[in-house]
Amino acid sequence: MASLETRVEAGAEPGQQSVEHQAVAQIRNLLHRTFKVTLDDGRVFEGEFQCLDKQGNLILGRAVERMGGTSEDRQVGMVLVPRAHCKDVSVQILSSEREALMCLV
Repeated sequence: MASLETRVEAGAEPGQQSVEHQAVAQIRNLLHRTFKVTLDDGRVFEGEFQCLDKQGNLILGRAVERMGGTSEDRQVGMVLVPRAHCKDVSVQILSSEREALMCLV
């Protein structure tokens, strides 16, 4: 992983280095979190965040598909969710993180 950081920083303009480094760090903090993604056709995928590609597509592992209006779940394993079809994305947070956020309100 250190080599990825080095390449991002080395290829960036001097002013962009810290911004890109922060973006990489923020994405890393989301790895393996549970994401719930609602698509524009009403389907919902819930799974473990694996990566975000250059186009902004999400890749979820251990994903479950929930059809709108039905109670039936379908195990799909790994799924690529196109950015263009994402209507809503939510991330499951830990109770300690929730408490820290509530202190800000």
